[in-house]
Amino acid sequence: MKGKQYLVIFVDDSPSAREVVEDGFKDSGYLLVTAAGVVELENQVLTSSETLKQVDLFIFDFDMPYLTGTQIASAMDRVYAELKDVPFLIFSGRPQDEVLKSIETSKKSSPSFARNYKGFVPKKENSLSDLLAVVGKILKK
Repeated sequence: MKGKQYLVIFVDDSPSAREVVEDGFKDSGYLLVTAAGVVELENQVLTSSETLKQVDLFIFDFDMPYLTGTQIASAMDRVYAELKDVPFLIFSGRPQDEVLKSIETSKKSSPSFARNYKGFVPKKENSLSDLLAVVGKILKK
């Protein structure tokens, strides 16, 4: 829908990563909400039924305390039925083979993960432009 401000939720335990992504997304016209991990995501971000209805995309870091991004994505629809069709990306600086192995395992064990997974973007220098390009294709912006 033209003119819509897309709501993207970015979950990453790195304060500097959240700041860089937040700045880049605001400059690109997205509404970005960040969380430092699964606890903050549940306790501060997903407590509003309005937020649950409006989320257009999740971006998960892979390596975080308590649960990895793939684990969060695999369980999302079991905890929040409203999010069963919300797409997500994995954005991580972990070795690509490690992340891809976890993604493949999650695809096999979680139908919602397989359905909603839209890609992996490696964190590297200047990867914000890569992330924004992938997000733009997913949201058709």
